[in-house]
Amino acid sequence: MAEEKKVFIRGHQWGTIFANVQNRGKTLRDEALRFGIDEATLIKMGDEKFPHSSEWDNCKRVSAKREKKQTLKNGTSSIPEAPTQKMSVLVPTPAPTPEPAPAPAPTNASTPTPTPEPAPAPTPTPADPMEELLRKKGEIQKKVEDCDSSLKEAEAILEIRQGTLAEAQSVLEKAQMAVQQAKAEEAEAKTAVQQAQTELAEEQTALKRVEEEIQKNFVYLIAPWYLGTLPECGTFISSEQMEGCNVLKAKENIEPDFKEMISSGFDLGSEYVRALAFVALVQDFVLDGKKHNVLNTDQRVQKLLDKYIG
Repeated sequence: MAEEKKVFIRGHQWGTIFANVQNRGKTLRDEALRFGIDEATLIKMGDEKFPHSSEWDNCKRVSAKREKKQTLKNGTSSIPEAPTQKMSVLVPTPAPTPEPAPAPAPTNASTPTPTPEPAPAPTPTPADPMEELLRKKGEIQKKVEDCDSSLKEAEAILEIRQGTLAEAQSVLEKAQMAVQQAKAEEAEAKTAVQQAQTELAEEQTALKRVEEEIQKNFVYLIAPWYLGTLPECGTFISSEQMEGCNVLKAKENIEPDFKEMISSGFDLGSEYVRALAFVALVQDFVLDGKKHNVLNTDQRVQKLLDKYIG
């Protein structure tokens, strides 16, 4: 199957098609052949190009009538015409040429021969006024037809340009509306971001205050050998290095007592000294009046706390 030929007809070419069909006796079939396509394809292209054009509808009607007229004319051309009667034409007979006058006889006297006068120039035959007017009328009619053809072409091109302009304006209006909507949405998003940033800063400040309040009011003193779980929030302090705790030493140490060590249940002096250091730290918080909570799970340490803290 042969590949369909693709043709693109420009705006000024459409104007020529309009003028050829409406003013120059052409048909859409003639114009289609000029572009190397069939009439149906040309009409389809015109319908797509000028969907609501009265000028295009009129062009199709003129072409259809002209094709129908040509078809009827071609169908009756085979009928023999009646013989026309030959008319005789009268040709005027020219007037006879006058014979030249005889030359005068020469004389013996020496009379000078006169110089012959030049023959007068033939007077031009005046033109027929009606013929001159008809000639001028024909020239003017030709100019009128040319001007009308140019007008049709210009009107067709103008209609195409107006259609293109209308489409471009429609696209532009939609684009402008989309831009305005996008700007409005952007402004709303910026406002939401600023509001969220303000709320975040406020909440972060509130969180910091609460954490400071927790650290200030919830101080936990962690005893050596503590086996429990530390609270989620607060300040954790111990007398020795422990995971998650700050190390703080007591202002004054408690003197160790061997009998106390035995009664408290310590077998090693080193462990007894570690326990006394923690008890001294708790004693500092009690004497300074600082809020605190003691976390202890060792009974030996508890005996010392009961003795020194009560």
